[in-house]
Amino acid sequence: MHSVYGMAGRLNSLIEDRYLLEIKQKEAQLQLLYQQINPHLLYNTLESIYWKSTLEGQSESGEMIKELAQLMRIGLSRGRDLITLEEELAHAKAYTSLQQKRYEYGFSVAWDVEEGALANLIPKIVIQPLIENAILHGVRNMGEDGEIAVIASMTESGVEIRVEDNGYKETDYEAIARLLEGDDGSAGAGYGIRNVQQRIRLQFGAEYGLSYRARKGGGTVARIALPVKREL
Repeated sequence: MHSVYGMAGRLNSLIEDRYLLEIKQKEAQLQLLYQQINPHLLYNTLESIYWKSTLEGQSESGEMIKELAQLMRIGLSRGRDLITLEEELAHAKAYTSLQQKRYEYGFSVAWDVEEGALANLIPKIVIQPLIENAILHGVRNMGEDGEIAVIASMTESGVEIRVEDNGYKETDYEAIARLLEGDDGSAGAGYGIRNVQQRIRLQFGAEYGLSYRARKGGGTVARIALPVKREL
């Protein structure tokens, strides 16, 4: 009888633990849903402001609001971690256009994307941080001489995305490599690109990810290597 009571006690304890775990999981799911309300509300509000600005003849302000709404929409992505390259490029283009209008940097951006790569799935918001770095550390002070190129193509082993700039500043590529591998000891420095590296590797493994190198003729190349992955 003592053994039976002991077994019943352990069983009740397991049932209680399981129940509490399910409650916590549901609370976490609800919290996530609540957190999504405000971004969706902001997105819908931005869309309304865009149409009002356009109707009032404030076309440039309206376009900036529309691009910000586009950033919000892609960022939400209906909760998905992976989106198509086509969707990711829409996000990157909206960000780039906003920066050009907001700061009047004067740099040019070229987009060279192989059509066959557009349907490939990639982690969201991985191109925008690379463009941000190319602006801040590459072409920001170059005016109309600044050039950024975003290139995406299929390769024998997968998909390659490159963000190239013709910046003139000296760059320590060994330090960037250490940062991407988490060996630099700096918690805050390079958070954006380190975050990109971690998310790619969590999704696809250590053989894929981000790397930096010097660009022929001056400047920097940021390269993302990804596997071929399509929606089922």
